[in-house]
Amino acid sequence: MFSWSFRLKDKIFFFKELAYLLWWWVSIPVTLETIKNNTENSKIKYICEQIFSTIKKWETLSRSLTVLDKYFNEWDVKIIASGEWIWELPKVLKQLADEYENLYMIRTKYITAMIYPSILILIIVLALIIIFKLILPGFMNIIASFPNATLPASTQILVHVNSVIQNSGWSILIWFIILLTVLWLFLSTEEWTKFLNWMFIKIPMIWSIFRLYYIVYFLRYFSLLIYSWLPITKVFIHLKWVMKNPFYKDLCDDIIVNLNKWESFIPAMKKYTYIIPSDVIVLLKVWEETANLEESARNAIWLYEEEFNKIVDNLSKVIEPILIVFIWLIVWFVAISIFSVLISVLNSLQAQ
Repeated sequence: MFSWSFRLKDKIFFFKELAYLLWWWVSIPVTLETIKNNTENSKIKYICEQIFSTIKKWETLSRSLTVLDKYFNEWDVKIIASGEWIWELPKVLKQLADEYENLYMIRTKYITAMIYPSILILIIVLALIIIFKLILPGFMNIIASFPNATLPASTQILVHVNSVIQNSGWSILIWFIILLTVLWLFLSTEEWTKFLNWMFIKIPMIWSIFRLYYIVYFLRYFSLLIYSWLPITKVFIHLKWVMKNPFYKDLCDDIIVNLNKWESFIPAMKKYTYIIPSDVIVLLKVWEETANLEESARNAIWLYEEEFNKIVDNLSKVIEPILIVFIWLIVWFVAISIFSVLISVLNSLQAQ
């Protein structure tokens, strides 16, 4: 099956294949032909053809990528050009692929961490639907056949909730869809996105994952861009484009203003300690003074990526017990309501 898209995974595959074949002294034209013949991704085939046609004109690989700016960004070109300059192209391509792979893995873990609670909540909702649609109707018929039976408070609540769901179920669903649509429209604006992020700050577990993910994501891209030998101002311009979080966009804007005044970016970072921890700022300050920002970023990455992985791995251990207790309480409430009314019915029959 042919794929018509070019995703981050495809870029990782492309760079790794290039690195592997070039490492064994296979020429670039033969390398491109090999990749083209062994992939089913039409975009990679197209990319190989375009690079091959440019290489035939005695252009470098980095120069060839500049005409494919839809697939490769400026830092890709700069990093590959640095590899050509020092005659270490396979090594540099491998490092670039590894960095993108790390970014991909971090993003996948973050998305999984955010989706996992949603799936568990969906399971709870489906369980409730089964209870109210399949189990309770029969129970309600039993209650209706004994009009003189005294209903306990829990059973009365259950009967009322079931009546609302049976009579207004579609209306509730329509209003729920309308509410989600309105929320989606609001959250598509920058102001509401910021508001939602501020709300995340109030939820300890969610904020920990959210904060650590963006710290690692920011530092990995920062390291990648520094490694590409881009001017420091351009580094933060690219970071603003890469980062989807509005707090980080504001941070990059402030840093760019400082850099345009020929000032350090550290003072601007100090205003954003709620997203950039103080120890990261200290590391960057020390290494800024020693002109080794890439190494400082990698030290911070190692520290915070390890913490991020631990929190994500422990997320299920925290959420599952909470949701199990919640489901148990619902089942317990339904069971008590059913058994209470059965006892009431039996007492009514004995009285007769």
